[in-house]
Amino acid sequence: MKEKFAPSLPEPSRMVHALSQIGYKLENAIADLIDNSITAGASSVLIRFLHDGNRLVSLAIADDGHGMTERGLSDAMRFGSAEDHSKGGLGKFGMGLKLASLSHSDEFSVFTRRNGRNSGKRWTIENLASGWLLETLDSKVTKPVFENNWADLDLGKNGTVVLWDRLRGFPQHKKGIKSGLSLIERRLRLHLGLTFHRFIEDGRVHIKMDQQEINRRTRPFFVEIEPLNPFGYEVSGSERFPVRMRTPAIDGIGHLEFDAHIWPSKSEEKEYRLGKRAASHQGFYVYRNGRLIQAGGWNGLVHDDSEPHSSLARVCLDLEPKLDEFFGLNVQKSAVITPIGFQDAVKASESECGLSWEDYRKASISAYRQSSEVFSQPVPGKGFPRKLQQAYKTENGNEVKLSVSESQADPVEVDLNSRTIRVSSQLRNVGMSKATDSSWHAFTILLFETFSTAFARDSLSKLAEQKLHALNKSLSYLEE
Repeated sequence: MKEKFAPSLPEPSRMVHALSQIGYKLENAIADLIDNSITAGASSVLIRFLHDGNRLVSLAIADDGHGMTERGLSDAMRFGSAEDHSKGGLGKFGMGLKLASLSHSDEFSVFTRRNGRNSGKRWTIENLASGWLLETLDSKVTKPVFENNWADLDLGKNGTVVLWDRLRGFPQHKKGIKSGLSLIERRLRLHLGLTFHRFIEDGRVHIKMDQQEINRRTRPFFVEIEPLNPFGYEVSGSERFPVRMRTPAIDGIGHLEFDAHIWPSKSEEKEYRLGKRAASHQGFYVYRNGRLIQAGGWNGLVHDDSEPHSSLARVCLDLEPKLDEFFGLNVQKSAVITPIGFQDAVKASESECGLSWEDYRKASISAYRQSSEVFSQPVPGKGFPRKLQQAYKTENGNEVKLSVSESQADPVEVDLNSRTIRVSSQLRNVGMSKATDSSWHAFTILLFETFSTAFARDSLSKLAEQKLHALNKSLSYLEE
């Protein structure tokens, strides 16, 4: 009689191929490893790119957390390792270290130190395919790793280094390795600065990056990733917002609370633009234990996730770990799967002062439309060369004036209230006394082109302030 049940183990080589194709973007993969570092109590994490001058050879992520014992490391290297239930832990599936690493390398090692005792383990795709054979590394291999210089991280007693070798999917740049790494670092600054902005802002963790050419003794210079708070505006785009809103009870979950924000229109802040078209960043920002999981998207509440009229609206939702069974996460921890009833509950939500979800939607759209009407396209007006005025002539344009002032400290001032760019009489009469009319006209044209976008909003952005400061500093010598 045949047995009813029998083991049916996966074929290792096919399984390894499937796991390596799980779909981790590089920035998601590195974020997953940083989750482990933060859960291990690290105060500093270093991402190091090791190259030979022509191509990227390895990538390392080092942290000064509490490290692991050899038994703990064995468990961490096991697929489906024990889920972390510690308070504030960022782990979820017990798969992140392995899947993130295999998505970008054919070989990865973990070196760890706990109370001065070193351990090391290594996975390769060949050993995985041969029957899940995990390699243990001896002290001759592990000890030199901790003797290396890891920027300003102290790995003397505790710490962990994850090393990716035999990398895959890292594109070659036609201008060389440094240009290629600059593009990668730019992506990481944006993604990690956004994902971990709460941890970076309150000083819980410092995330750093550097590059090192192998077989060279020069000490690499590291840069620190800055936080990108998606709600980091100074003045709200609506007087009635932000507000805390509360949903009716959802079956099995209860009430949810979230903060409804409206960004000021025409913002040039990097926290608003987030590296690309701001309209693509509207919607829900979902956090779990302070870590950003989802950055934008309406989860079915709005037909178009990048409709321009909603681009100022952002919602902050913090999920407690106890809600994990109701709100699903994808393996990469980059998106949230909402439960049945979520959309209807959000649409029925209200604030304590009686504002509804529909009020919020209307206010965000109104802020966008009003800015389009009040701050329509700036055009050069009185004081600018007539040919420039004619080139920008439009029925709905908002005029920006140019004037010469005798009572101002800086060579150039930008006054948004009077919609005027002012040039000091000293600069006009002394600094440019020898200039021809065409030179003066060219200078005023450049002024308009540089600062016209500032008049499409109600306050000077940090970028505009920086431009104005740099311009005045460079022009000051002309007034002497």
